[in-house]
Amino acid sequence: FSQTVAIGELLKSILPIYGKKMGQTIEDGLEVSGDPVRIRQIVRNLLTNSERYGGVARRILAYRVGATVCIEIRDSGGPIPTTRREQMFAPYERVHDRPGRPESVGLGLTVSRDLARMMSGDLTYDHDGHESIFRLGLPAV
Repeated sequence: FSQTVAIGELLKSILPIYGKKMGQTIEDGLEVSGDPVRIRQIVRNLLTNSERYGGVARRILAYRVGATVCIEIRDSGGPIPTTRREQMFAPYERVHDRPGRPESVGLGLTVSRDLARMMSGDLTYDHDGHESIFRLGLPAV
């Protein structure tokens, strides 16, 4: 199921609930081709993970680069070791030492990446020396 999704509107509906106390930089007029329910699911998962496991300073960015719209969830948490960065997208994997939450089964990142790829996008992780960055990239309209 694919349709044109206005990213600004989608994020405005999520952020009051899941993105409290976050900095926001969202370009106007961003539209992607995808499933709005699944995009919302991915972003909510990333926001929840950032709140649970990330650093105190958190922010969300949405911008366009060429034919891709990127939504980044950034936090001031320390880096995930390079050797574990792909592993964290595997089912039931945890790359931190904190115990899991009862409501967490360890599938959020796996499902989120799979959903992104089914919409011809991707979900990646990086650390720029200051922030952890989860980046959802989807085809721009």
